[in-house]
Amino acid sequence: MPTLIPNDPQKERSLPTPPRQPKLGQEQASASNACPCLTKRDYKTVPSIQELRTYSDVELSCVKDFTVCHDQYGSVIWPGETNIANVNLDEHVIFEENAIEVYPDDENKPPMGQQLNKLAAIELRGCWPRDKKTQQRRPTDNTKRLAKYEKRLEALCDNTEGMRFLKYERNTGTWRFEVEHFTKYGLDDMSDDDIDTPVTDPTQAKPPSQAKRPE
Repeated sequence: MPTLIPNDPQKERSLPTPPRQPKLGQEQASASNACPCLTKRDYKTVPSIQELRTYSDVELSCVKDFTVCHDQYGSVIWPGETNIANVNLDEHVIFEENAIEVYPDDENKPPMGQQLNKLAAIELRGCWPRDKKTQQRRPTDNTKRLAKYEKRLEALCDNTEGMRFLKYERNTGTWRFEVEHFTKYGLDDMSDDDIDTPVTDPTQAKPPSQAKRPE
């Protein structure tokens, strides 16, 4: 009777990761030349640009939960399937401190619902109330002030068409919200007083008399 030799767990751990399996019907599809362009430092995507370069045209037209991240400022995810073929991420996705803008040039903006001009969930980091003395945003452990600031962020979303408040993490200053389409969203740091105004296309905003702006 043959002797059974147990598997070597060390060898099992060293087995290579199986390659990404193409979608049904795409086994013979070649890699596309329509991979998105991204060369800016501090930006990355999920799936990575390296992986996207192996996708076929069909696969690039329906990337699931495509995400663009900035190492410092935050991230944006497009839930579901998104067509990212030939999208110039260097030009079309711009993170700034406490703000994000997608398709800054209206002439290059696709219709609502197409490519990146569609429903997305945004995470902005470092969203803190301003220090009244220095006028700088900085972390605070003042629970009452943070609670008030969270309410104002929520009111900003409620009073800006196309925005929906999701969450504010008081311990990290991370603000999460959802948008139906894209213009520029975030906090306006150019204000001369201790009040922020929503940064959005004025044609899409509700009357300013209804909006409360974060301190």
